[in-house]
Amino acid sequence: MGKILKTGKKLMFSLLCLILLSCAHHESANHNACGSCGAIHSKEFKPEDAIQSMVLITGTAIQGEKKLGQWWGSGAVVGHNEKMGTLILTAGHVCVPSGLPPPKEGDDPIRWTLDVTDKTETMYPAIVAFVVKDFDACLINVSLMDVPHLNLSETPPVVGERVSNISAPFAVFSKDLSLIFEGRYAGDLDIRKDFKVSAYTIPGAGGASGSPVLNAHGDIVGIVSQVNGYFHHITLSPMHEQLKVLFSGKAEVLHFDFAN
Repeated sequence: MGKILKTGKKLMFSLLCLILLSCAHHESANHNACGSCGAIHSKEFKPEDAIQSMVLITGTAIQGEKKLGQWWGSGAVVGHNEKMGTLILTAGHVCVPSGLPPPKEGDDPIRWTLDVTDKTETMYPAIVAFVVKDFDACLINVSLMDVPHLNLSETPPVVGERVSNISAPFAVFSKDLSLIFEGRYAGDLDIRKDFKVSAYTIPGAGGASGSPVLNAHGDIVGIVSQVNGYFHHITLSPMHEQLKVLFSGKAEVLHFDFAN
C-alpha cells in the first residue's frame, strides 16, 4: 500500500535513476544492463513502433477493508535493469489519489496501490513511486518487464514540430487496441510566475495523463499532464528541460513505498 518514506528517499531515487535510466539515453546505452529489454531505434520512426512501450496504470484507494475507488492513467517504459527492475514515466497526479475526503477521527488511514499493465495485458504491482514536487511527473519502479523502452530526447522540441502520442483515455487499453494521436508542439505557456508548461495540439481526456509525447525520432519530449474539457484538443505537459532534471535524478521528489 502507498505510504511515504521519510528517510533515504533522495539517495534511493538518485541511484534508481542512475542505474535504470543509464540505458535510456542514446549516447550511454548499456544493453547489458538492460538484459533482454532493448531500446527502440529506428531511422524512420512511426508512432506504432512505440506501442509495446505503452502501459496502463490503475490506482486503487483503500481504507481498511473498503475500496474507496479507482483511477487510471497512461505511461511509458523508460528504463530497465536486471536487478532493479523497470521504470515507468507518467504524470505525478496519476501516482497519488486525489479528491478523497480526509479520514474521520478514529478511521483507518487511506492507502492505495498502483498496478501497471503492459500490452500483453500482464499486470505488475508498483514497488516504489517517485512523485516530483515541482511539476507533474512521476517515476514508478516495477519488476523487470521484457518490453522495449523509450528514450528521453536530448533536445527540446521547436515550435511547429510534429509530435505523436499513444494513450489510454478512459482506460481504453488492450493488446489489440492502441489509440495513436498526432499534433504539433505549440510552445510554452506561462501558468504563474516562474512556472511554465509546454502546449501540444494533441487531444486528451481522463486516463491519457502520463502518456508520452514523442518527436519524429520516437524520443520523449513531454507527457500529457492537463487538458481543458472545453478545449480538449490541446494538452499541457511539463517542459522538456524539467523532464531532463527528473531523468538526471536531481528532481525533488516524494517517495511512496508499495512493497509492504
